[in-house]
Amino acid sequence: MHLIKHAFTITDLENISGIKAHTIRIWEKRYKLLQPERGTRNIRYYNIEHLQKLLNISVLYQQGWKISKIASLSEEDIISQTKIYINQEKNVGLINNELKLAMYKFDKNLFEESYQRIIKQNSFSKVYQEVFAPLLHFTGLLWQTHSINPAHEHFISNLIVQKILLQTTLLKEIKPIPNKPTFVLSLPEEEMHEISLLYFNYELKLRGYHTIYIGRSISFKDLTRVGLFYPLITWISIFTTNPSINKINTHIKEVQSFLKNNDHEYWLIGNDLSNLKQKSYPLKLKIFPSVKEALSILNSINDSL
Repeated sequence: MHLIKHAFTITDLENISGIKAHTIRIWEKRYKLLQPERGTRNIRYYNIEHLQKLLNISVLYQQGWKISKIASLSEEDIISQTKIYINQEKNVGLINNELKLAMYKFDKNLFEESYQRIIKQNSFSKVYQEVFAPLLHFTGLLWQTHSINPAHEHFISNLIVQKILLQTTLLKEIKPIPNKPTFVLSLPEEEMHEISLLYFNYELKLRGYHTIYIGRSISFKDLTRVGLFYPLITWISIFTTNPSINKINTHIKEVQSFLKNNDHEYWLIGNDLSNLKQKSYPLKLKIFPSVKEALSILNSINDSL
């Protein structure tokens, strides 16, 4: 059973804030910035208020404030000065600290306040690419180091999914256009994490493409039935976990066999596909190591139309 985390070690603080544990200890000793509690065996433990203060301190420190100056501020002043930087458009990435705190506190209102603040100044694409995507990557690293548990990850992921779905529904529904591909989006069997696929669907619709969203964990054999209704398809699949090389090769063989008999294209995206060489496969099967790279190709296609 995974317990919700209320106490943090100094290693947790380092992983979350990016500030080295050695530096945190110096700040404690010299400036009394944090006053950790002591547990059994005299081990330091920090609470959620300590985490919030350190995240705010890290924002000011990254903006060039001297630690001695930060230490002279009251708790309220540290918060207010931090919000000044977070509210600035050029500091779009700094809002991640607020979102980290929202995740740890399971605070939906804080997440919503942070999101509304930044979406007023930026496109949703920019918010996702510069705020949500780094946060999700960071969350994965925290989970690997046991600094968070699945409840935290699911909480923040579901809030981000809700925003993607909302922004997608706000877009005009596009009908199929002759000589322009319909994009069909799905995840291979046993792939369950849809966020990247949902976001790609949003970007496609934003560019005026007709899309059909199938979703997670479907066999390629069942998926190809969609081809009976649409003559020109670009299929999109994303590997989000760490599939074995045998699983990838099996999937690619199925795709290659299918592509021989039509004019469709198949885009396969995944971090673990970066070692696959495109020249080894037919041009109709495109390999991308990231969603960002696939979107850059999509932009070039749009520019040529």
